[in-house]
Amino acid sequence: MSDITFQVVYAQAHAQQLISLNLPAGTTARQALLHTLEHGLVTLETADAGLDPMDLPLGVFAERVADDHVLCSGERLEIYRPLLRDPMERRRRVAKESGKG
Repeated sequence: MSDITFQVVYAQAHAQQLISLNLPAGTTARQALLHTLEHGLVTLETADAGLDPMDLPLGVFAERVADDHVLCSGERLEIYRPLLRDPMERRRRVAKESGKG
């Protein structure tokens, strides 16, 4: 079985981690995430450290993917963090504060 080369990115509040990996063809998105965490290639931000890696949403090039998405060479696996604030609630608050709501 041949290897594939892809990137894994995890955006934190003030920085981002970006690594390139070579794993066997047929590796799924969730398997790749678990591999990077187990080997310390990506470390979760302190605020995210208590999160279950099995619950973190994943994506490829800004599109959500299922856990069983088989990665292809050249793809960028993105680890998404939970939102700290609801964007709709923020818009409502800003509108109310500006007198437009």
